[in-house]
Amino acid sequence: MIHKNGNLDRIEAQLRALFEEKLLWVLTGNKPKETLINDLMDALTHNIMVGESDHTIAPDHFRLTVSPEDLPDWQAFQYILDDMAGTIHSTAQIEGLDFRRSPTIELESSPSILHNDYSIEAFISPEDQNLPDTSAMEPEKPNTSNPSLPDGAMLIVGGSIIYPLHMSVINIGRHSENDLVLDDLHVSRHHAQLRAINRKFIIFDVGSTGGVFINGKKVNQATLQNGDVILLGVTNLIYVQETTSDYQTTILPIEGEFETTGDDHSGDFSG
Repeated sequence: MIHKNGNLDRIEAQLRALFEEKLLWVLTGNKPKETLINDLMDALTHNIMVGESDHTIAPDHFRLTVSPEDLPDWQAFQYILDDMAGTIHSTAQIEGLDFRRSPTIELESSPSILHNDYSIEAFISPEDQNLPDTSAMEPEKPNTSNPSLPDGAMLIVGGSIIYPLHMSVINIGRHSENDLVLDDLHVSRHHAQLRAINRKFIIFDVGSTGGVFINGKKVNQATLQNGDVILLGVTNLIYVQETTSDYQTTILPIEGEFETTGDDHSGDFSG
């Protein structure tokens, strides 16, 4: 354990410069918005290990535990946590800290955590064990199926482009780092996220400027049904999936009279 110094202060300053405004969209409830970075830095600071010749090793695994009811909301912002972990990695290395693995921030839930609260723990991964020459690691078998994914799910983008939904988490927006990139100036850089849970896709608004509309109704999150029409910016996406039920949702026609908020539909939620 070491105390905070100028190097760690610079890491904290970088996190605040890049993420403090974005975190206003993430945290609600009991803790002030700025405390997540404080708590993350405290966890890092109090778990740094000093070795020989003052060689410092920083924790590379952060566990963020939330209540079960809050977990889906936090999962919608996992991409921000991943970006924070990447910033910790790059900035801390510049400041002379080493890691045994690339840092990650993992979400977990526990019934012991109150609604709108969280806890953070930090760990240093164990050192790699050198295997003897005669040892052979059995290759990991690829997971060819994901039990959480619905069968045959896809989006029809703009009435013509088919986008198969083969991943359990799909980020949608105007920025090139998204999985599904929409060339629409009315779409925010990080606009929406699809997450597969129990063989259904749930769509989350991740702080967009223009909002997410399902069949003409503005939503923060919604479980998608076969035939739902999603409006992001001025781009229509139709959700399609295989169904074993006798009842199927009818694809709604686009009337062009969707509910609007009157907000400026350009730009990113972070400003």
